[in-house]
Amino acid sequence: MAKRLCIAIAVSKPDGLEEVPGAIPSATRLADWAGGQGYDVALVTDKPDPVTCARLADIFHEKLGAGGQERVIIAFAGHGLIRGGAEEYWLLSGWRTRATEAVNYLKLRERLSTY
Repeated sequence: MAKRLCIAIAVSKPDGLEEVPGAIPSATRLADWAGGQGYDVALVTDKPDPVTCARLADIFHEKLGAGGQERVIIAFAGHGLIRGGAEEYWLLSGWRTRATEAVNYLKLRERLSTY
């Protein structure tokens, strides 16, 4: 199990929102940097397949395994949403038509702290 992990996520074409042309290049640069620093890297983009919660869950389970990492970097490039100051969401590819396709960043951060 890798002690240092970087998961870079890019959603450049979310349903119903303007394209974010810099999302994939930004996530790719971060992934390249992390790889150069010895991190185990997963780059997840919406080219060619959409970024979904199921896809992210598979990657998180595969990469995190049983835990034990000393450092984990999770980066998201794309559109987000803040609701009431207590909820922050990363909007995935199909967020507009499927309410489950947005990641509550604060809850994700909370859950990752258990690893």
